[in-house]
Amino acid sequence: MRRTKFVRSAFPYLLLVIILVGCSGDQEKKEPGTIEKMTDKAAEEAVQNIRQPIERARQVQAIQDAHVRAINEAIENNGQ
Repeated sequence: MRRTKFVRSAFPYLLLVIILVGCSGDQEKKEPGTIEKMTDKAAEEAVQNIRQPIERARQVQAIQDAHVRAINEAIENNGQ
């Protein structure tokens, strides 16, 4: 008798837990909130701020390499 009362009184709570767990998956499908958007934007800016100097250094290195090649070719041509 006590067991059936317990089962009957626990059933709605069990059903509620199942419904809540089933609905919690919908939260992952939502668009990112304001904090997530700001964090993503800050991360993108940080990456960009790191990449820009590296790219500029590579461009300068390429120019220097071209000048060195030109000078070496000029030296070789004058020596012959």
